[in-house]
Amino acid sequence: MLDAEPVVCRPVIPYTRRAPIVRVLEISSELTITVSWNDATGGNYGAQIWRIRKAHHPGVCALTNEAIDVGDFVYRPLFGDIPPLNADAMISAEAIRAMRESENRELEPAL
Repeated sequence: MLDAEPVVCRPVIPYTRRAPIVRVLEISSELTITVSWNDATGGNYGAQIWRIRKAHHPGVCALTNEAIDVGDFVYRPLFGDIPPLNADAMISAEAIRAMRESENRELEPAL
């Protein structure tokens, strides 16, 4: 038997949860958007439909990392009987509005 002190092992690279890669593929209408969601722990969804609704709990916008309060308008994934792993994710409606406005400005003809 050895009379050595126990050694505490620490990982060389500390675990950090990476943020998902989120892309808005299409702003279909005022009510729906199509999102590409890639997350090592939250699933990969190539073309997921999200619908606008009011936030029922506080959260963070998946695009901007801005705070979302209860009652704010947000986009959330649509699903049937089985929720996707990112069912609680939210994208601020304000972020989508700003994205739509910037696209409209880019499409305006130069004077």
